[in-house]
Amino acid sequence: MRRERLRRRYRPRRSSGAGGFSRAPRSVYISRMSRVGKRPKISDLTELGPYQRRWTDLPKIWVFLVLILGQLPPTALYCLFLFTLYFPYRVQALETGSAMAAFWPLLVGAAYLFIVTRSRGIITRIDCLLLNIVITATMPVISFVAMVSLDDLQWTGDRPSIETIFNGVPIFLIVGILLLPLGALSGWALWVFGIGPAKLSPPPILPDAFD
Repeated sequence: MRRERLRRRYRPRRSSGAGGFSRAPRSVYISRMSRVGKRPKISDLTELGPYQRRWTDLPKIWVFLVLILGQLPPTALYCLFLFTLYFPYRVQALETGSAMAAFWPLLVGAAYLFIVTRSRGIITRIDCLLLNIVITATMPVISFVAMVSLDDLQWTGDRPSIETIFNGVPIFLIVGILLLPLGALSGWALWVFGIGPAKLSPPPILPDAFD
């Protein structure tokens, strides 16, 4: 009975032109569907290209795991750089920088996948590349700022010097630029192993004019 009521509700009006029925605009269907249930997203009503995937089709835990595993090479290389720079003189700074470098991909990756992608309802291959490139490029600078702040506060009790931060940021920014190829490789791995293999569900069938 409910299906029959919906079919009658979606039935388009007879056109006043050459006869027959005319298809109602998609906006009309979306408006009418929103009265019955949850308002559908535009991404759920359109066909996807070969390099696009819907949020609802993704295996979320597996995609997040692939994202973290893909960030291991640039993170490990950056931690090796910190080791050669600070060990054995500033062990506390080395620990803080390494911890922040490991935490940054978790924070940014989770925020993008579970907030941005979920709200958009769709993710593309270029999104995977840009996400990992941004994470890799900003990781050294964020790690350095946290390292200077926490290390100075713990050992001297004073606030970190702004001059110290500005003098070190260009060096760590260059390190982030040098790590960009690994970031792009991580983005490629995210698409190939995490998002690309997701099975596509067909878009919901809108009521046809002749049903």
